[in-house]
Amino acid sequence: MDVPIQQVLLETISVIERLGIPYAVMGGFAARAWGLPRPTFDADIAVAADAEGLQELFDALEDAGFDVPSEHRTGFLDIDGGFQKAKVNRFLDRHVWHTDLFVALDDFLRSALSRARNTTIARRALRVMRPEDIILLKLIAHRPKDQADIEEILGICTDLDLAYLREWADRLQLGERLSAFLPHQS
Repeated sequence: MDVPIQQVLLETISVIERLGIPYAVMGGFAARAWGLPRPTFDADIAVAADAEGLQELFDALEDAGFDVPSEHRTGFLDIDGGFQKAKVNRFLDRHVWHTDLFVALDDFLRSALSRARNTTIARRALRVMRPEDIILLKLIAHRPKDQADIEEILGICTDLDLAYLREWADRLQLGERLSAFLPHQS
């Protein structure tokens, strides 16, 4: 049996796939896909949807039992790490579980979405951001747990595209942060 947040992730993805919206899992679930297992208590998903598509997604999520805050229905999106997102909630097992839907409006998230590939999460093939893009997102957040995730991904993934990683780190003004993790790599 899936833990509740895995169930919420899968329910969210099912709605997104049914609507044909391009997506990629990011955040803790993606870090676990490329690194070592650790608990995560929310789901983070990037979606490629315009304003109309986002409203259609909100309608479908509500039909599936999610709560969409009214401010998101009026077009307001939160900002997290410089990225626009909507937080939707699912009440399950007497708890509220959050899914952050990051809207791919910028070049980086669009690039990350285009590079996503299928991998298995919770015994299901899902589109997941590649490890380089997860590292970049973790460099942006730069919390201790994000830094640990970066170390784990670098230790486990031996075939990283370092040129891509460095190019985007420079474009996102994260080159110095990245260099701290790749001091001796060419």
